[in-house]
Amino acid sequence: MTIWDVIPDPGPALASLIDDDFYPGPQRIPMPTRGRRVPSLFDIHPDQFPIQDAVAFVEEGEAPAPPDAMQRLVASGIATEFIAGLGALRDPNSPFSPRSIAFPVTLHRVGGPFQAPMAPRIWQLHLSTPACADLPFVRRVEHVTGLTAEWVPDRGRRSLGQWHHAVDLATDEGWERLASSMEHTTPKAVSRSVGIHVGYGSLSVANARRLLSAAGVAEPGTRSCPNIMPGPNSSLMMSLDGWEAVHAVEDGLIVPGNSKKRKAAHPSTRPSKSTAEIVAPSGTSPSLASR
Repeated sequence: MTIWDVIPDPGPALASLIDDDFYPGPQRIPMPTRGRRVPSLFDIHPDQFPIQDAVAFVEEGEAPAPPDAMQRLVASGIATEFIAGLGALRDPNSPFSPRSIAFPVTLHRVGGPFQAPMAPRIWQLHLSTPACADLPFVRRVEHVTGLTAEWVPDRGRRSLGQWHHAVDLATDEGWERLASSMEHTTPKAVSRSVGIHVGYGSLSVANARRLLSAAGVAEPGTRSCPNIMPGPNSSLMMSLDGWEAVHAVEDGLIVPGNSKKRKAAHPSTRPSKSTAEIVAPSGTSPSLASR
């Protein structure tokens, strides 16, 4: 038998030799016998300091802080805090395209998402486009959060809604809807979107002309394509707006992309319809301008 058989914990035992009222004092550990369970440490020396749940102390007369806009949004079931922090809120009753209406409003934290833990949580609602303020989903989010959604133009990614509305609908299937909903976008965004979709072959030249006219984008007097540049491997490097893309296809400079072969536009191999009216950009080869 060792000292550990008599004194399981020397610290409290030595203190009990000085103070007779100190618990537990020396005690003898019962020796195990055959057929009986060997006592564990917790049977012999129970926990003198059990872990208790933390108690929140509130000053007398002070009411707890009311839930902020994010907490009310999460409680309503519209979105979790993680989903709401990723970006705009998704309207479950709207199709995914155009994204301007499918994600019409964003709950934005003033000062950015990464702040000190004790920093005040001040929230704002930002609209995807100015015309999204009248959507039922936006009205519901305003009612739940107690905030008023505002349109904040030219603030980086918050103005992407107008671009998404144009680029998602500037196709042969959606151009009429885009032409009738110009309050969600701008003529400049429509022109850029037409240039992209004409080059990819998802918008015909005839529908591109109708869409540009409906959007109020005037056709230029000269048929020039200064943004077409020859690239490596007989490819093209270009960033065309709407009318440039229309003129480039009509004049035989480029062929719209083919989904079975090449998705992007590539140089045309047929003669140009109106070579004399094409202004060759500086730095391009004469063969490209004469095609």
